[in-house]
Amino acid sequence: MRNVRTGKGASLLINNITVPITSLKSNLNTEYAKATDSANYVAATDTLYTAQVPGETNLKVSVEGHFDLSQTSAAIFSLIQTGAVVSATVYDFPSSVFASGNFNVGNGSTTLTVPGSTMYTFSCDLISNGPYTLGGG
Repeated sequence: MRNVRTGKGASLLINNITVPITSLKSNLNTEYAKATDSANYVAATDTLYTAQVPGETNLKVSVEGHFDLSQTSAAIFSLIQTGAVVSATVYDFPSSVFASGNFNVGNGSTTLTVPGSTMYTFSCDLISNGPYTLGGG
């Protein structure tokens, strides 16, 4: 059954608090070190071609979502907005892990959807801090 309100059941589990997400975007960033040597030289064209090897890598996952404060721990505010290192798992479907690991939380914001209600929208970036798992973790 499709759950339209939560974006087909996508969610963010952050330090044991689960909140629905409606949008996720990821960027996998890898820095490369030069590995050019004489093997990359082509005499016929008198050209030295570059070569590289992967080095440091990190994952950034940007999420947007909503939560009802009457059903969610108020600790979610500090988790989204402090920049602390948190344990997080992003699910793109109810039982399908998109990414998991320890992440720094950045660019966090929350907005009270309707004054007087307990519904909030939020957005934040999760930036990997150490090893992470993509899918199935």
